[in-house]
Amino acid sequence: MKRHWQIRRQFQPTADGARRWDQVYQSLLQWTTPTAPSAVPAPSLTRQAEVFRNFVLQLEWLSFNPAGPNNDNSGIFLRFPALNASNPTNDWKLAVDRGYEVQIDDTGFNPATGQRGEPRHQTGAIYTLVPASRVASKPAGEWNTYVIEALTDRISVRLNGELVTDYVTDGSRPPAGHIGFQNHTGKVQFRNIMLRTLAD
Repeated sequence: MKRHWQIRRQFQPTADGARRWDQVYQSLLQWTTPTAPSAVPAPSLTRQAEVFRNFVLQLEWLSFNPAGPNNDNSGIFLRFPALNASNPTNDWKLAVDRGYEVQIDDTGFNPATGQRGEPRHQTGAIYTLVPASRVASKPAGEWNTYVIEALTDRISVRLNGELVTDYVTDGSRPPAGHIGFQNHTGKVQFRNIMLRTLAD
């Protein structure tokens, strides 16, 4: 308990309104307060303008339709490189292929196969790379809490206080990069986005 309190004291809001966030693919966020944007239903990606290497990212998210038709499918990108503005239609692919995405999709939909129930595509997984130990999200309309830690070659994901993913990277992707919010389908809300940088 003491360790968690020490971490929380050092968290800082990630942005003052939308000023430090870039809309890099269509539109993702409607800003309601400096630390509480809401995702809107469109394929989209919004990134934090700064680059981060080692950090703890804490945020809350809410899904209105986690399992029904056209369910909510969103995620948080980590450590992805600068995007190629000359090809905005495919910019998001760099974030997928060169960064890491902590998934929000209880159904585990795999767009390559059109099938659901794929563990590496479910909530808490690091998208396509490693599955979560289980889907620990709350029912529709309840706020969930992610605590995501990226430290050197290890990325861990806690969902609602439970460690669901602990991944050691293979070094093939950048060790530092942007943080972003992605929306694929449906509508997901985020609030209380807080960040604490860590020493190398």
